[in-house]
Amino acid sequence: LGCVRENLGLPDGGLVAGDLTQRAAIVGAIRRHRPRTVVALSGHARHPDHIALAELVRSAVKAAALHKLGELPAVPDVRLWFVEA
Repeated sequence: LGCVRENLGLPDGGLVAGDLTQRAAIVGAIRRHRPRTVVALSGHARHPDHIALAELVRSAVKAAALHKLGELPAVPDVRLWFVEA
């Protein structure tokens, strides 16, 4: 499939939807791997980390497309798919 799984070292039980440092870690991974599609949990689960992760990934995909953000080249046109866990 050509999939890559990378552990970003984000805190278990400590994900925060608006945390810019956590979002930057995800943006960095998107820009390093330059995927066409990103798959993430939908956020409909009851677990607080899953809810926060869905928002972090949604925000990171948008931020990864911005040319002025970060040192790595922007990644436009990434499809985002949410799955239920």
